[in-house]
Order: sequence, then structure tokens, then C-alpha cells
Amino acid sequence: MKNKRVIQKTFATIISLAVIIGIILSGPAQAYNLQLTSSKDTIGKNEKVNFLATVKINSNEFVTPDYLVFDLNGTSSFECKFAVDGTILNGCTGITIQPLSTLPVSYGYSYGYGYSYGYTNGELTYNITLDPSNYPAGTYATSILSSVLGEFTMQKGSDLTILPKPAIPLKDCSIRGKDSEIFVKTANSDKTFKNSKINFFVPLGRAVSGTGYLIGQEKRETFDYKFKIIKVLENNNDRLVISVSGTYIIGTGKRTAEDSVITFDKKRNKISLSGKNVHVDDLNIYFREGC
Repeated sequence: MKNKRVIQKTFATIISLAVIIGIILSGPAQAYNLQLTSSKDTIGKNEKVNFLATVKINSNEFVTPDYLVFDLNGTSSFECKFAVDGTILNGCTGITIQPLSTLPVSYGYSYGYGYSYGYTNGELTYNITLDPSNYPAGTYATSILSSVLGEFTMQKGSDLTILPKPAIPLKDCSIRGKDSEIFVKTANSDKTFKNSKINFFVPLGRAVSGTGYLIGQEKRETFDYKFKIIKVLENNNDRLVISVSGTYIIGTGKRTAEDSVITFDKKRNKISLSGKNVHVDDLNIYFREGC
């Protein structure tokens, strides 16, 4: 009889552990279903496109998303990182975020990770407006990601094609710019560098022979990105867009490979650089020859 009770208790314990482990493994990331739809699949440089991003939160879940990311992946990768309330956190060149629905905040338990604020159930909806004038022509895969306690849920949208403007020949082009913050993703955290300077040269008819650099500093820590020109993606009366490839180093660390896209806004006389880990907007041009 005693052995029978022991067996029953052991069996009950195993069942309880299995349920707990199942809940933990299901994790908060599975508490969210994402959708991404767009108003257009093909746009010109002077058109805008709207994306409707929806985060469906299952009932009885109480874990607040850390942040969301709208991603474009094509000629180069571009990310727009924003908070649950729609506040832009990083990237998002030419992108605006408008929250269309909000949910009441409640207090609950989050899968054994501790107590945290979160939503009971319902949907979070955002209108994401993209101005393609800052992006190279081409076809991009789109997606929306939600980060919950470091775990990602991702949903793909339809491809977006940005049509180019009529091209004009590129002469020898030399540009120098400065004075904007450089944002760099690292394994541990995002870093920001000031005192930025960019310098690059594109030879006439031989873009692949061009070189350049982007540097910055924050207190005693330095950032140095050296790159080669790979290809002229676009050149018209409004902008010059080129793809580059190189390596960057932070302080005395190891060099990291980085491909990026440089956009020179000829009307605003500003220059931006966007890569997987490195991003800088609106460097002020103080020297320009050719281009």
C-alpha cells in the first residue's frame, strides 16, 4: 500500500514537472502572432507605401514585448527598431510609426522569469509609412519581428520593389562629411560614437577602385570603419547611392566585416550610411567635388 502511494506521488510529480517544462519551453515568444501587410508591392521613388503590422497577444499572457523591428532585406539590409508605444529607437530612415491600437496594462507573471508589466489579450496595431527616396532601387523582402525576453517571433510580409529614377553619368566623386552620431550594434549592447567624419572617393568609370572611411569617438573609445567601393547602385539629380564593403574596429578589439550602403542626398547636402551593424544619418557635407 505504501509503495503504491509512493508510485502515485512520483507519477504526479513527473506529470507536474512535464507541465511546467512544457510551459517554459513554449515560452513567451509563442504568445504572440504577427502579421504584416502592405498597401503596394511596387512603388516609384516619389511614392510612399504603408505597412500594417499587427501583434496578436494570446489571452492570459502577461509579458510585454521588449521592442519590435521592421526589416527590409534586399540590395542591403535596413532595420527600424521601435518601442511598443511606437517610439523610434534606432534606424528607421524615412520611416514613421503610427500606433493604431493600444491595450490596457495589467500585472502578471511571466513564465517564471519574474513579475513584469504586460497586456492581457488583444492586438497591437501599427501603421508603418516608408518613404523610399532614401533607399536604393531594387526588390526587398519585408518582415516584422517582436522581441520578448530576448526571444524573437518573426513574420514575413510581401516583397517590395522600389523602381529607380533615370540615371545620369557619374564623374569623379569626392565627398567629406562630419557631425552626426554613429550607431554600432555589438554582441553585448548598442554603442554610440560622436565626432564622426566620413571621407570617400569614387573614380570616374572605375567605382571598384574607390575607397573611404568612417570614424568616430566616444570618450576614449574609438570607431574606425575602412571600406572599398563595390558598385554605384543609383545616380540621378536627387541622390547618389553606392554599396561598399570593409571592416570596422572598436577600440583595440578585433576587426569585423561589414557591408553597407552610402546615400548622398544631393538636395539636402547630407550623407547617410546603413549596414547590418553600423548606421549613421545626416552627416553634414563640408567638401564635395564632382558627384
